Amino acid sequence: MKWSNIILSTSLVAVLAGIFGSNVLMKKEYDRLDKSDKYWNYTKLTDKPFRHIRITGGNVSNIVYEQTPHNAVKVLRAWHGSEDGTVRAEVTKDTLQIIFLNQYKDLYEKYWLKDAVTVRITGPVVESISGSDTKVSMNKFNQPSLKVDLTGNSKLIVSSYRNNFDKIDVSQADSSVTTFTMSNETFTPDIISIREANVTGRGVSLLNLRSSSVQQLNLNMSDSASVALSGYTLDKWSGKK
Repeated sequence: MKWSNIILSTSLVAVLAGIFGSNVLMKKEYDRLDKSDKYWNYTKLTDKPFRHIRITGGNVSNIVYEQTPHNAVKVLRAWHGSEDGTVRAEVTKDTLQIIFLNQYKDLYEKYWLKDAVTVRITGPVVESISGSDTKVSMNKFNQPSLKVDLTGNSKLIVSSYRNNFDKIDVSQADSSVTTFTMSNETFTPDIISIREANVTGRGVSLLNLRSSSVQQLNLNMSDSASVALSGYTLDKWSGKK
């Protein structure tokens, strides 16, 4: 056999062995994953318990909090941010702090990040959430009260599983936007009844309560900050109801 044929055959065997070895390693890694976890394709950063959330950054992408019995912070496994420190999470006492660097490698990643859910947070109770330059959705929220404190270019959507709140405290500045709405997974009326809402607004911030009827509304507004209210709340505010 010619030396060229021997070299070619040896190279082919080496390539096939490499492919086979890679497949074996990938299968072992896949078998280690907990497929009962619907977010198995996310890497867990921490599972320490918390009652408060503080987030810096992240408005280049999407962060989702979901109310479940188990505490966890996870980052999308297929994204480099799960390994290179783009997202960091730690729990101090009862506060979860997340730092999400608002950066991207190129324009492709910039547009991909806009639609991707790169960070998922789960936990049984959140008493307050604060953030700066962040974008968060709170899904399956089922608590009677919540404190919100947002600054910078931030966006928060609270999708509630319940149609009544005892109290919400919202403080916003800059161009922050917060929206309270009923979850589309429920079959209850779309209007949320809020007994008391305490709102502080600055800059051009906006609090959207158009899907809520507020019994007691306490406002501390300045600059061009605004609150969007339902017709029921406006009538209540004007003394018609």
